[in-house]
Amino acid sequence: ILEDLCKDSWPHKNDQRPARCSGAALNVAVSLLEATSRGHNGRILLFSGGPPTVGPGMVVSQEKKDTIRSHADILKGKVPHYHDALKYYAELG
Repeated sequence: ILEDLCKDSWPHKNDQRPARCSGAALNVAVSLLEATSRGHNGRILLFSGGPPTVGPGMVVSQEKKDTIRSHADILKGKVPHYHDALKYYAELG
């Protein structure tokens, strides 16, 4: 698998973040682990180059003008994707 890895062939605009659907990928990984290792311990590792920007579990939009939330933003409740992502990952786990 590692030998077959190559550069991302899906270009993105300079004012946008790359499309990352890490939430969906984790959902697939959990489903595969549950289907193949039911009753056994397992571990899923996610190596990501940035935040999820597309699909379930998205924590920031693809637009770079939309800044990634900070701890202060979370405390003030100024986090548009936080609650949906929190609910999604809690249900996934």
